[in-house]
Amino acid sequence: MLRSIQNLGRLIAPFFTGSANKRSIAIIAIYLILAFLIALGLAMAGILAVQALISWLVPQSIATSAFAEISSFTQWLRQSHMDALTASLAGAAAVALAAASRSLQRPQKTAWLYVIGSFTLLLLLNAMLVDFSYLANHLTNAFTSRNESQAKNILIGLALILGGLVPVFYSSTLVSRNLANFWRSVSSQQYINNYLRNNSFFRISSASNTADRQIDNPDQRITQDTDEFTQEATYLFFELVRSFISTASFSLVLWSINPVAFGIVIVYALTGTAIGAGIGRKLFKLNYKQLELNADFRYAVIQVRDNAESIAFYRGESAERTRMTAALDSAINNKYKLIKNVSAFGAYQATYANLQIFVPYILLWTTYFNGDVEFGAISQTAIAFSSVMGTFSFLVDNFTSLATLSSNAVRLEELSEALIPTAQIQGPGSQSSDAVIDVKKACLHVPHTDRLLIKDLTLNVSPHDRILLVGSSGTGKTSLLRMLSGLWHPSAGSSHSKGLDDGVIFVPQKPYLFRCSLKELLFYPHTPRAISTEQIAATLKAANLPNLLQQHPDPDEVVEWQKVLSVGEQQRIAFARVMLSQASFALLDEATSALDTANERAAYQQLQQSGMGYISVGHRPSLLEHHSKVLELQAGGHWRLIEADQYAFAS
Repeated sequence: MLRSIQNLGRLIAPFFTGSANKRSIAIIAIYLILAFLIALGLAMAGILAVQALISWLVPQSIATSAFAEISSFTQWLRQSHMDALTASLAGAAAVALAAASRSLQRPQKTAWLYVIGSFTLLLLLNAMLVDFSYLANHLTNAFTSRNESQAKNILIGLALILGGLVPVFYSSTLVSRNLANFWRSVSSQQYINNYLRNNSFFRISSASNTADRQIDNPDQRITQDTDEFTQEATYLFFELVRSFISTASFSLVLWSINPVAFGIVIVYALTGTAIGAGIGRKLFKLNYKQLELNADFRYAVIQVRDNAESIAFYRGESAERTRMTAALDSAINNKYKLIKNVSAFGAYQATYANLQIFVPYILLWTTYFNGDVEFGAISQTAIAFSSVMGTFSFLVDNFTSLATLSSNAVRLEELSEALIPTAQIQGPGSQSSDAVIDVKKACLHVPHTDRLLIKDLTLNVSPHDRILLVGSSGTGKTSLLRMLSGLWHPSAGSSHSKGLDDGVIFVPQKPYLFRCSLKELLFYPHTPRAISTEQIAATLKAANLPNLLQQHPDPDEVVEWQKVLSVGEQQRIAFARVMLSQASFALLDEATSALDTANERAAYQQLQQSGMGYISVGHRPSLLEHHSKVLELQAGGHWRLIEADQYAFAS
């Protein structure tokens, strides 16, 4: 539980203060107090305005019967000078909050405006409910005394109160849910930025262990968990605030009717909360486990969608069915346990809630039968009792939501911790020399293992070098490209390389394609620039894809390219990207493996005509004519660099 609270604080702080440190929670608490004082002043102004409208628009007979409490309250505010004091405190709080928020960014300032608005609406809503309880009292007494005229006036007052409750309740719900949605937008964008910064997404997905903890399904954490967390956290916070406001006001109502009743309410609620916590204690762990298992099942299904062709060629339906069924069974079995615990807790909640119906009658049993209060006091006590119970029964009423919130908080905090170290690692940077790549005595191991791939590699690559990287399977050719690209880091020595911004582009064996326009496809990973249809046609012709523009004449038409293009066409698209990127150097990881010799030669001739240098991974002897040097990786981490015309592939 303590860990969940700490996680909650670290997740909330950045949205409201812009940072997460030891002082953040204290700062949020101060801001909340200031926001509440401002809201108190605004709510008081609203109540005074309502009283003025009642005096002006409502007939005296109705105002006397239905709104006597509002009149008495506003009169007390003026006579005790509480109106002036509250206005002064609200003004001072507004000045203090404005001064303190100068260091905040626009999202944080917007968030606090939402909070002030929600506080104000909750205060107004509570004031109307308190008056509603008095009207219920008076209406019951009017009926028991058969006073029809008074009952009519009170019913008119009730109708007016209900007419005001609807827009206030609507506005309160609207503002709080908009805050949750805004929070999700800001938090999700921050996770996206950190996830995509310095290849954090690659390190998390490729490493078996990140920050001493395996991060499963980061996609679900960024999308679903963030949404659920912001919705639940916002709802529970304002529900708690509403409960405290109700308790503060309705406790006075209870006390005025029967002082003993207030003490009994506290004992009843605290006892019920303790019992409920015992019954529902397993919900936290089961909810967390359910989120994880649901994500694993979804991932198993997505894997089939993303690898449909390979699975079909393998005839892997049976294996995939077994894997998906196993993931489903795990999720279902845990769900049964969760249902069992939720059902037990739901039964307790229902019993606990139904007992509350009879408590007001028991509380006023002696007082009523002694003739000390009228029957209407029972109706008002029931309303007040229910409102006060809302605070003390907060845990019981929201245990399931709290369990979900706790699970989401833990998962998001795990993701945040995993992103921090990877986001702080600097990517490949520009060098002071003209070298595109500068490697000195670098050793490379498979991450998180002792397996040595390359030992003491020294390599200086100039902008016009053309190096073929060869070696038997498992010697680390692709791993070396990862190091040269900055995705992996040497375990010893140094490796520095220029990045995409300096004209170095990486071309994988399987190009990344997605649903987009032809223009977006060709310019990826850059933002498409202005280009004519003729230029697109010339680029596609150079890549030996002359018919692609005829098949898709609108370059802005969105197409599912992975389903449209063959593997060979996808690799030719990758070379078209290189040409349009205006890169000066390329790292090619078996980028022509699906091309015939003629298309391979045409692709490399395009690179050579542009004056571009490159490092290629390949196995074909035909590649030698397009390279000046060969870097051969050997077993045990050994290597050799020789001229291309001196190298011969093993037969």
